[in-house]
Amino acid sequence: MRRGSDDPGEPPAEVVPPRIELPTRIVVWSGMALWAVALVVLLLLPDLRSGERSWWLWVPVAGLSVGALGALYVRRGRGNAVEARPPD
Repeated sequence: MRRGSDDPGEPPAEVVPPRIELPTRIVVWSGMALWAVALVVLLLLPDLRSGERSWWLWVPVAGLSVGALGALYVRRGRGNAVEARPPD
């Protein structure tokens, strides 16, 4: 969908991308699954978390924690912007 006109004196037309409908719950759980895979890989390969990289183990733990908070937020219904409308 384009806004604007083809008149050379007018600014270029604004291209509005199509809206993507995707359930928020699926996005949150998919992200948590990816963090869980990263955690398993780090637990199975100790060389990845040795020495100066000892903090790497806490990154997927933090990702899973934030994902769990997001899942609770979405489950309560506050994360689904059902009544939100795109700007006109």
